[in-house]
Amino acid sequence: MTEKEKEVSENVYNDPLFWSPNESTQMQLSPMLFDGNNFIPWSRSVKLALGAKNKIGFIDGKIEKPHYNSKDYLKSMKEDVANGFSLVELAKQLWDELN
Repeated sequence: MTEKEKEVSENVYNDPLFWSPNESTQMQLSPMLFDGNNFIPWSRSVKLALGAKNKIGFIDGKIEKPHYNSKDYLKSMKEDVANGFSLVELAKQLWDELN
């Protein structure tokens, strides 16, 4: 592998929009579901998971919204709690609402 190929490969993995083969929209982001009362431990768990996947910028506003509409982040909440946020369009808006 040439130096140029190595550089391109490293840049792909550092891109927050990179989707690893072991990731799935069907997978739960955190082992803990938000139930409306456990924000602090749940938020820590979500931040750790997003940080490990290089995707923390989606909730802190550093990454712009992709061109498609996805609400996969609601899968980390109990259904009755998630229903209250169904009109939120951006992950950052949801995070701000919860904070």
